[in-house]
Amino acid sequence: MMDSVSFVFYSHVAIVGLLVSLAFAQAGELHQAARVCEPDRMRQVLSRHPSLNETDENGMTPLHIVIDSRQTACVGLLLEAGADRTARDRTEPQQLPPCLPAEL
Repeated sequence: MMDSVSFVFYSHVAIVGLLVSLAFAQAGELHQAARVCEPDRMRQVLSRHPSLNETDENGMTPLHIVIDSRQTACVGLLLEAGADRTARDRTEPQQLPPCLPAEL
């Protein structure tokens, strides 16, 4: 039988695990929205305040993904939401292209 201290500890571990899973699910959802760049879907995902600079399995943030696919509408949405324009990906250890307009 589990004592109350162990129960509290394992309950906290379970809650932390759930929160981490939700964070990754939101980041994954943002990456998916970036890959297809449907502005309405992107706005919906952004309304849940996901982590904008999480990297996917390739080390890319959602901003990297939309820039690579030249999806300017979604580039603007991510920058307006606060995505880090100086983020670097794992494959190219350099910043995003300096050609990004400052007003985006």
